[in-house]
Amino acid sequence: MLGVDNGLEITLVTASGDYLTVNSYQHSDLFWALRGGGGGTFGVVTSLTYRSHPSPPVVAGFLIASQDGTTPNAAMTTAYTELVRRTPALTDFGWGGYTGLVPDSANNSTTFMLLFIASNVSLGAARASALGTLLNFVNATAATSATEGSDGALTIETSQLIPMDNWAEFSDFLTANTNGEVGANSELGSRLIPRDVVEANYSTVAQTILNSQGRGNW
Repeated sequence: MLGVDNGLEITLVTASGDYLTVNSYQHSDLFWALRGGGGGTFGVVTSLTYRSHPSPPVVAGFLIASQDGTTPNAAMTTAYTELVRRTPALTDFGWGGYTGLVPDSANNSTTFMLLFIASNVSLGAARASALGTLLNFVNATAATSATEGSDGALTIETSQLIPMDNWAEFSDFLTANTNGEVGANSELGSRLIPRDVVEANYSTVAQTILNSQGRGNW
């Protein structure tokens, strides 16, 4: 659910100078338009009334793993394929977030990043879930790869589950641990992959993404 879905009422001054209170019962067309984006197009919004919700505890999961070279090696391929295989179970548990597989030609490296969050779950449940066991799997894959030399090694920089009291603590944590300027030049695309395709052909799905020129998010 988006934040705008919890909007109950908006007050604004229109271009004609009228001060209006809009909601589902009065000026509903304007209420719909304001909630759809481009609010400044319709007037100057002076207040918003939101539906509030309890703020449950959350568990955040982090993974940063890297390798030498911009072509995924065997260890990276194994780790990423396992992520794709577990995606239905991650969704069923309630994990949501982002992963990225990013080649860096300037540094001749590839980074596998993961940031997930689940609300109202215990740390024990998170550890036993598909994400907790995925982190264990990637850690074990990295440890095994270390014996193969640097060309085939997967290096773990971060792999952890962190319990937090609420979403605000999670947001503050991200802000405190984010370095550098915000923003980048990107060309975005998207994929809609049916669940049954992932479940039946996860290896093919993973290999297709691994072989794509831009790699990207999952």
